[in-house]
Amino acid sequence: MEITDTPWYSEASFVLWGIQVKHTAVITLISMLFTAAAIAQEGSALPPAELQPQAPAAVYPRIQPGETVNAVIDTTRNTPYVTYRLEVPPSASTIQLVIEGASYDLDMYLKRGSEILDYNEADYFSKSDDFNEVLVIDRLSAPPLSPGEYFLDVAYPWEETPRLDGYPEGIIPFTLSYRLEEPRIRAALVPGKVHRDVIGEDGGMFCLY
Repeated sequence: MEITDTPWYSEASFVLWGIQVKHTAVITLISMLFTAAAIAQEGSALPPAELQPQAPAAVYPRIQPGETVNAVIDTTRNTPYVTYRLEVPPSASTIQLVIEGASYDLDMYLKRGSEILDYNEADYFSKSDDFNEVLVIDRLSAPPLSPGEYFLDVAYPWEETPRLDGYPEGIIPFTLSYRLEEPRIRAALVPGKVHRDVIGEDGGMFCLY
């Protein structure tokens, strides 16, 4: 490297590897070299794990009370199930989840507050040998129905791919319905008048007056 006879702090010119550059560019280059060496010495230029962007949480479709959705399960995948979110309002006395139109066995698992990571930890389930399942939950269930967000898995429970006439049938279409019952006011109570009524399971085992 050759340097002109002008001071280093002036607008001096340098000949660096045969290329004439100003001293500011040389200082910048040297600074970059020192920075790279420091990073190499530390071993990693990545920020701490807590500062790195995190993968977004899974977003599951939401099914509303009174809604029926069309869905499919691909049994050829490693995760042959679909997950839905649903909200139970404080006024609900009973909810009913219904699978219809399935040509193979499907099961339902429901959990309040968080997604299901282990089916043994589900709060409720319906897993009979019927292709189409019905899951009914009310205030007498164990645990009792309570308001909040629930996560529902509709799952194909078998390891082998279903077959139709001996041929693999990987896709299972079905419909899922979410029905919700809210108590209705039976009557207005009048002072001094006796009112007779009947409490039944169809009304969530309570009456509202």
